[in-house]
Amino acid sequence: MSWLRNKMAEKEKALSEAAADYLVEVVGDNLFHLESALEKASLMVGERQTVELSDIEGMVADIKLSTVFDLTDAISRQDVEKALGVLEKVMGSKAFSFRKNEEASKVGDPIPLLLNMMARQYRLIWRAKVLKSRQTPLGEMVKELRMSQWMVRNLIDQSKNFSEFSLREGILKCHRTDLAVKRGRGPKELLMEKLVIDLCHPSEVKVRGGVSW
Repeated sequence: MSWLRNKMAEKEKALSEAAADYLVEVVGDNLFHLESALEKASLMVGERQTVELSDIEGMVADIKLSTVFDLTDAISRQDVEKALGVLEKVMGSKAFSFRKNEEASKVGDPIPLLLNMMARQYRLIWRAKVLKSRQTPLGEMVKELRMSQWMVRNLIDQSKNFSEFSLREGILKCHRTDLAVKRGRGPKELLMEKLVIDLCHPSEVKVRGGVSW
C-alpha cells in the first residue's frame, strides 16, 4: 500500500488506507492499472486533498454495475450465449469505463481486472445472501456492505439465483483461472470462455443427511 500512497503523494494528494485496500482488491496488482486508477481518482476529487474510499467506489462503480453485473446476471440465469456475448465485448474492446458517461480507458489486457471484479461480485452476492437469510433489515445491510440501497437490492435479486455452494465455487474458479492466465496455461480468451461456460453450469451439490457439502 505504501507504493500507492507514495504515487498519490506525487500528485500532492493523500490516499486513505481504506481507499488503498479497496483499490488493490478491485484492480489487482497490475501497476499500470493501479497508476491509471490513481490518476483518475486524483482528477476526480478536484481541489480536495484526500482521496477517500467513497471516491474509489464511485470511480469503479460503472464496472461493477454494468459489465460485471451483466455478466454475473447472465451466469445466474445460466444464459451461456448472453454471458459469452458480454465477455466477448469486454475482451474485444480491451477497455473499461471507470465513470458513467466517460469514454472507456484502454487498459491493454482487461482479463486480470475482469477476473478480480468477478470474484469480488461473487463475494458481495454471497454476503448479501447470508445477510438476507438472517433476515437482516435492508438498512443494516446497506451499512454492513457499505453500498447504496439500490446496489444492495440488486445484489439481493442476483443472490436468489445462486446457492451458497455455487457462489463459493464461482470465487474459486475465478481465482484458478486468474492463476492459469498468469502462468500461461493456455490462450487467455479460451480460458475465460471456459470459465464462463463452467460458471453457467455449476457442479451438482452433493447432499448427505440433508446437508449440502
